[in-house]
Amino acid sequence: SSISRVIAGSIDRLVERLTSEKNPNFNFKDCFLITYSCFMSAQEFLLKLKQRFLSVINVEDQNKIAIKFRVIAVLKSWVENHIYDFNTDLIKKDLMDFVENICKAIPSQTNLKDAVERAFQKSSVIIFEPINQQNCIIDNL
Repeated sequence: SSISRVIAGSIDRLVERLTSEKNPNFNFKDCFLITYSCFMSAQEFLLKLKQRFLSVINVEDQNKIAIKFRVIAVLKSWVENHIYDFNTDLIKKDLMDFVENICKAIPSQTNLKDAVERAFQKSSVIIFEPINQQNCIIDNL
């Protein structure tokens, strides 16, 4: 089997590939979530996911249903693994509004709302220890 590689693409085509109804590519998803901020903001990425979801919201075709669930899977992975991308009140509100809309459209997705709330709770209790200078090693070059 040949390996499909992405070298370049428009933002819309990359998001389309990320949420494709065909075989999900978890490696592509992970790489995308790590690197998307090099070419678009978190706010723009969230908007693109919303647009992708809404483009198939009322379509009952099996492929279109798969796209809805791919968007949800990407969104969940993004929130669980990159919660600090949601660092402003505006993007948090937009995210929660989108999650609410998903739950209204697909009532079985209440676990998404729970996952988002858990991720925000976890992120708010992380405590960073101050640097202890005794534990720092400074190499004089």
